[in-house]
Amino acid sequence: VGEPLRLIDPLHGESDESRRKSLSAGETLKFKDMRRRKDGSTFPVEAVVRQIEVDGGFYFFSIERDLTEHEKAEKEKAELEKNLQQKFKMEAIGTLAGGIAHDFNNILAIILGNTQLLKRKLPQEDINLVKLERILTAANRGKHLVDQVLAFSRRQEQNLQPLLLTDLVVDTLELLRASIPRTVN
Repeated sequence: VGEPLRLIDPLHGESDESRRKSLSAGETLKFKDMRRRKDGSTFPVEAVVRQIEVDGGFYFFSIERDLTEHEKAEKEKAELEKNLQQKFKMEAIGTLAGGIAHDFNNILAIILGNTQLLKRKLPQEDINLVKLERILTAANRGKHLVDQVLAFSRRQEQNLQPLLLTDLVVDTLELLRASIPRTVN
């Protein structure tokens, strides 16, 4: 009683004098501040302070509310909102990817269909059959990628199965040979 606030709370950011002037003028102060526990740790508070008169003496009446749980809840709320926004973004990307994949699937169907028709019309000894096979392989690989994107956009379970990497490497090398100069081994 009668001692400055800094005696019990060394964490005041604002000087007692400026607060005292405001309170003496009849203002009620409401502010956030930090307090120190007996163990030395700090915690946030919301303080409401007013000067009152009791038996001819003037005193500062303060009500303080510990904001630790409130601030923790605010942080959790902000994190949940951020996660929800990310979920909406991912949902929008999935919808967009599904639309693009569907359109691309239509393009690949034309490529696959026409390539297969050309392949049937050419005689077995035609050197262009190899090129058509490469087109079919690439288009089928594209179709597989489209299927993966569509599975992602629909959030369907994918049917995982073992893959022979040697076949994939051989197919990839065949596709690359057409675009890499012959001087490269």
